[in-house]
Amino acid sequence: IYDPVGGPYTEPALRSIAWRGRHLVIGFAAGEIPKLPWNLMLLKGASVVGVFWGEFAKREPKANVAAMREMLGWMAEGKLKPLV
Repeated sequence: IYDPVGGPYTEPALRSIAWRGRHLVIGFAAGEIPKLPWNLMLLKGASVVGVFWGEFAKREPKANVAAMREMLGWMAEGKLKPLV
């Protein structure tokens, strides 16, 4: 789950996560930092990961360039088909 919104949308999204899914916390556009029922991650074997791309790019510039090239390659090959 790619979550740039947070707020009241986070818990329903988390409840829908697949077994061993990952919930990527990108930001809090809703303005509210949600309180989560952490047992959901335990029951679903899921992970919550904070993603701050700007800091990653600053601290690991070579890895950032490699990741961007790989992702753009996947897009060009039609391998990325995000569900919206």
